[in-house]
Amino acid sequence: MIDRFNFYDVYGYLLPGLALVALLGLPGVMIAGKLPSSELVSALAAVAAAYVIGQLAHAFARAFFERERPFAAKLAELSVPAKARLERRLAEACGRPIAITDKSVFDICRRVLQDQKRGQVADQFQGMYALTRGLCLAFLAAAAYYAGISLWGLYRQHAVQWAWLVPFCFGCLWLTVARANPRPEPKRTAEGSPMRASAGETGQHTDEPSERAPDKTDGGNADQAQSRAKATQESRKRREQQRCEATAAVLSLVVMGAAVAIFMPVRPNRFEAFGAAVPFLLLFALKMYRVSREQDSNVAKTVLNDFLVEPPAKRPEGENDNKSS
Repeated sequence: MIDRFNFYDVYGYLLPGLALVALLGLPGVMIAGKLPSSELVSALAAVAAAYVIGQLAHAFARAFFERERPFAAKLAELSVPAKARLERRLAEACGRPIAITDKSVFDICRRVLQDQKRGQVADQFQGMYALTRGLCLAFLAAAAYYAGISLWGLYRQHAVQWAWLVPFCFGCLWLTVARANPRPEPKRTAEGSPMRASAGETGQHTDEPSERAPDKTDGGNADQAQSRAKATQESRKRREQQRCEATAAVLSLVVMGAAVAIFMPVRPNRFEAFGAAVPFLLLFALKMYRVSREQDSNVAKTVLNDFLVEPPAKRPEGENDNKSS
């Protein structure tokens, strides 16, 4: 198992799991009144627990945050010669024609690059994508958990330190501004790149018919439009299901936080601090979510560009021996 442990396990599972354990375990430390043991056995147990929790967090993050991957958008930006080259490379890899609209194209490209030992950069972007997505889930879970602790704790405490409204309002203002100002996505394309800008991006709006002849008949276009409509409907249903699951998860965490607050000793400023931390946790989650989308886009761009590049030809086995002699 240790031999198969790689950086993706660290980025995708261990680090988000440690963050989730630390954030959700803080109230337990306050209830116990002492820090966890620093012995080696306890540390190894904490790492193992964080890895398992990271696996669960990874599964939940995929269910909650997985939208349409940007790989399809990158395919649409390809020039006509690049699409033809991609179809040829896919046919060579699979031994049969593969449509570039097939959902398995991304997996095929990744597998071919990994077999050719050319997927290291994409793997690094994939690891960062999993890390930031897991941290986003950890911050969101902690925000809901702390909200429940703060609400029930303030209800038990009766007296409130209103000075904590200053950092709370500041955090809410910062979160609102950050949400209203998303990062602009780069639309530039490198010179000589197989990507092409759309007419909307280049500012060229024209009603003239395209010079490219249609590849399919009207019947094929009708079938394609029907399949797109069906995919859109399924996507909407999936998003509605994700919203329901996310709402149930948030409410469960709030209730868990309220239950934990019952056993926490009442101290001045304690529950107010948990409440003031909520908007900042949401802000960190928003930042991590945006970074994860950027890393996911980098994965798609890197995989596609690397796959379109012809691999270096292998030298004959006897050539190296002749040179060495």
